[in-house]
Amino acid sequence: MQWLGRFSNKYAGNYDNQNDGKVYNSGFKEYAGSLFLGVNRNWGHSHFHFSTYNTILNLVEGERDVQGNFVFTSFDGSEQVATGEDLRGYKTGFPHQEVSHLRFSLNNYFILNRGAIHADFAFQNNRRREFADVTRPQDIALFFDLNTFNYNLRYNLIEDNGWETSFGFVGMQKSNFNRGLEFLIPEYHLFDAGIFGFTQKSIKETLIFSGGIRFDSRSMNSKELILDTLGMPVNVAHAGTELKFGPFKNNYFGLSGSLGLSYQIDKESTLKFNLSRGFRAPTTAELASNGQHEGTFRYEIGSPDLKSEVNHQIDIGYFLDAEHVTLELTPFANFISNYIYTEKLKDAFGNDVIPDPDDPSPAFQFTQGDARLLGGEFYLDVHPHPFDWLHIANSFSFVQASQNNQSDSTKYLPFIPAPKYSAELKAEFKKVGKIMTNAYVKFGLDYFFHQRRIFRAYDTETETPAYSLLSAGVGANIRAFDKNDFISIYVSVENLADVAYQSHLSRLKYAPVNLASGRTGVYNMGRNVSMKLIMNF
Repeated sequence: MQWLGRFSNKYAGNYDNQNDGKVYNSGFKEYAGSLFLGVNRNWGHSHFHFSTYNTILNLVEGERDVQGNFVFTSFDGSEQVATGEDLRGYKTGFPHQEVSHLRFSLNNYFILNRGAIHADFAFQNNRRREFADVTRPQDIALFFDLNTFNYNLRYNLIEDNGWETSFGFVGMQKSNFNRGLEFLIPEYHLFDAGIFGFTQKSIKETLIFSGGIRFDSRSMNSKELILDTLGMPVNVAHAGTELKFGPFKNNYFGLSGSLGLSYQIDKESTLKFNLSRGFRAPTTAELASNGQHEGTFRYEIGSPDLKSEVNHQIDIGYFLDAEHVTLELTPFANFISNYIYTEKLKDAFGNDVIPDPDDPSPAFQFTQGDARLLGGEFYLDVHPHPFDWLHIANSFSFVQASQNNQSDSTKYLPFIPAPKYSAELKAEFKKVGKIMTNAYVKFGLDYFFHQRRIFRAYDTETETPAYSLLSAGVGANIRAFDKNDFISIYVSVENLADVAYQSHLSRLKYAPVNLASGRTGVYNMGRNVSMKLIMNF
């Protein structure tokens, strides 16, 4: 019998940076726990997992006065300037979300005469509640109550003449219920079912062939929602009512597969090649959203006629694992039909479409097109002799995502991460003194390149300048009570130079303009120091 229990708790106040100072309503609270129970026998094993995750996440709105001070709505409905007291501590502000997530899973492995069976089952309940009106703090604006059941049955045949083969079934059932006062997506039921097979053959000691195929089906059933003049659901449409969500029943079918070769050039290096085809059905949000998405500064509108994404990808990989050098080079080319993304809507005069004048956020609608993604990753880790304790790691990642047969303003897909270079210098020591083991000290650099390849049409997104982030960290195990790792301690510093920057994918980049400085949006976190302490009893 095995068991393991864990609990964690986090509190974060408002973060700060050089351009914004302390950012109002940017903190969070979080606690999580898990329990594992397992039985291992000669017939196999059975493992039960339970986990719970709970968080209160404040949502930054970025409103400021002409002096650049953050402002907020108080409990009496008046606008207030955030004082030093308002910006300190671990307060829960408005708007904020409360998320509670429960997960139960059972993982089974049964050994048979001619193979083995994996049988995995999981149930999850996710409750996401949004509180947006400070004058009515108990009112739940959005409340998504999502239940999910997953299953995975796989049979692995015993190896026969170099062949390793498995096949099985996989599926998922989802049910989402709206229990709040506002509605962003409709209530829906979703059922997925898939069947798959995979095989691998060692042709020679240095050459391995692999291939797999999978067929999936998805059935989606969305409920109609009609609202009266007060925004309350009604069963029948009449004069003055609004059709918030129309009903739909959609079915999607997809075929996925892959063919791969792995060739071991010598004892230290391997070359891999892979061809694959993938499938993704549109989500309920992409099909039927109709509402203000708090914290993203936009009103999202779904498109019920979206088709499934289908992609074809080519991967090449070269891997070198020598005594003093580790090298990985993995370029890829991905061609996606019906790629789903969002674009900002404009009216006939070129102005932003504002569906809700009471909460004036621009409208974004889901659409799709044919895309081409080219990119790859490069990784090099050098630990030169005789300084085997020293690691000099470098990596570079890049992706260029464009649409076929488009004008300059719509050529590139929106919200694609900028190219990134990372470097790390790390010294590792197996033993320091009599009580310290596995110690290390490291320094890092992350350089994000200027992202110029953006979806410019309709002011959907903006360019992001380049920036560099420095980091540092130390860590070690402390010996006590006859345990080499009785205490493990880690200290790290992110954004060591306290650089003011905006990530290209940050939603806060599109927050309101700071009238005092003329800068658009809220900047990301400045210098951040963290310490982690683990005690092993």
